[in-house]
Amino acid sequence: MLELPELREIIKADPDDDPFLSLAWDAAVEYMEAAIGTYPENSKRADLITAFLVSDMYEKRQFTVEKPEEKGYIIRSMLHQLELEQETEETT
Repeated sequence: MLELPELREIIKADPDDDPFLSLAWDAAVEYMEAAIGTYPENSKRADLITAFLVSDMYEKRQFTVEKPEEKGYIIRSMLHQLELEQETEETT
C-alpha cells in the first residue's frame, strides 16, 4: 500500500492537504473493498487504482456532479481483474 508522502508526490499535492488525502485514501480503499472484496495489500494495480480515485477526489473536491463520469477502460479492466482474482482465491 502506498504511504502518504508517496501518494502526495504521485498526485502532486501540497503537504497542507494531507488530512484530506488521508481521508480520500481511506474512502478509496473502502470503495475498492466494496468493489472487489479484500484489498490486495501487495498489488500495484490496486494501489494505482486507489491513487487514481484519490487524485480524482483531490482534483474535483466538490459535492455536486453535473453529469456522471465513466471510469476509463484501463481502470475498469484492472478492477475486473482484481475482482476475479479475489473470487478465485475465495474458491480455492
